[in-house]
Amino acid sequence: MSLFLQLPQEIIDVLVDYLHETEGRQQTRVCSLIHRSFTYRAHYYLFSTIQFSSDNSPVGRGKSQRICLLNEILHRKPYIAGLVRDIHLCLTPSDSRWITEDSEVLETMRLLIKLGCAPRKCVIEKHRYAWRPQIYNPRVFMEVFVQEIVAPTVTHLEIRGLHGVPADFPSSFANLNTLVVEDVAFDAPVLQIPPTSSPRILDLDLRDLDRVPEISGLPITRGIYDLDLTHLQRLKVSLWFKMMHRLVTGLFSLAAAHLQSLSLLYVDEYITTMDISQLKRLRVLELHFNTHRDFPVQLSDVIHSMSCSGVLEEVKVEVTVGFDSWKSFISRLDGWAQLDASLCIISSGREFRYTCLFRYPCREGEFEERRSELLDLIQWNLPLSFATPKLSMYHNLTSY
Repeated sequence: MSLFLQLPQEIIDVLVDYLHETEGRQQTRVCSLIHRSFTYRAHYYLFSTIQFSSDNSPVGRGKSQRICLLNEILHRKPYIAGLVRDIHLCLTPSDSRWITEDSEVLETMRLLIKLGCAPRKCVIEKHRYAWRPQIYNPRVFMEVFVQEIVAPTVTHLEIRGLHGVPADFPSSFANLNTLVVEDVAFDAPVLQIPPTSSPRILDLDLRDLDRVPEISGLPITRGIYDLDLTHLQRLKVSLWFKMMHRLVTGLFSLAAAHLQSLSLLYVDEYITTMDISQLKRLRVLELHFNTHRDFPVQLSDVIHSMSCSGVLEEVKVEVTVGFDSWKSFISRLDGWAQLDASLCIISSGREFRYTCLFRYPCREGEFEERRSELLDLIQWNLPLSFATPKLSMYHNLTSY
C-alpha cells in the first residue's frame, strides 16, 4: 500500500479512468476496494447513473432492492449523492404506478437532492414490451417527481415508449437543451401555472409519435409546447405521415439560421421530397430509408431534392430495402442508374458514406443457394461512378 501513498492523486485518477474505459464497470468496482485513494474516483463512475426498474422487471434488481441499497449507501456516504448525474427509470405496463405512488421512491429521490444531487440527464422509458405503460396520476408526477427532483438541473431528457405523458412535461425543464421523444403519446397539460420561460432546445429527436407535437409558433395539434426551437442546431425525426412533414417544414422555418445537423428517417408509407435550401448553415445531412416498395426511383427524387445545399460538408445515406419476392427483387434493379445520378450529385465535393442493405423472404436453405446469384446481379447493376476514394460503400445481403 505504500506505493499508492506515494503516487500523486492525479496519477491514480488517470489509472482509474483508463481501467474504467478499457475494462468496464466490474474492474472499476474492484478499484474502489484497492485503497481509499482509488475510492472516490471509482465511485465517480459507479454512481454516475442510478437506475430504477419495476419489481417485476426480468433484468437486474427491482426498485425495492435498489431503493434499500441506495438509502443505506447515502446514509453511510452522503457525498455519493453529488456524483449522480443520470437518472434512468424503466417502466412496465403492469407496474408503472410506482413512479408517482411509491413513497419510498419519492422520499429517496428527495434525499438525493437534499444531499447535493444535481442530475443532468433523465431517461424514462418502457422495458421490452410492445405496448406502452401509462403515466398514472400526472399531477403528482409533475409536481413532485418533475418539479422537485429533475426539472431544476436536467439538460438532457429522453422519453421512450410511454403514453399519458403531460404535454407540459418537457417545458418544465428550464435548462433543457437536448430532447429525445420516441414512441410517445401526450395528454393535456396538468399544471395550472405555465413555466416562466421556454427551454431553449439545441438538440431535438422526434421519432414514432402518435400525435404531431405542438411547438411554440407551430400550433398543429396537441402535444409538446412552450419550447424555444429558434436556436435548434441538431434535428432527428421520423417522417412517416403528412403531418410530420408539415412539422419538419415548420421547424426549418424556425431554426433555419442555426440548424447544422439534420437526420431524416423515411419509411414506406411516406417517402417524399423536402426543400432544405433555406438551411444556410446545414453542415451534416443523414438520410435513412426503410422501404419495401418504389425503390430506387422514389429515393432518387428525395436525394436529388436535397443536393442543392452548397454548405453541406458531410452526407450519409443508409438504405434498407425489403423485397416481397425474388421477382420483385429482380424488377427493381433497373432503377440503379437514376439512384446513382442522384448520389453522384449529393456526394460531389463532400465527405460521403453510403450503405445499402437488401432483404427478401426465402425458405430455409434457399438463401445460401441463391446468394452467389444475387451478388452477381447486384454487382452488375451497381453504379460504376462510385469507384471514388472519398466513398466507402458496401452492400450487405441478408434474409429475414
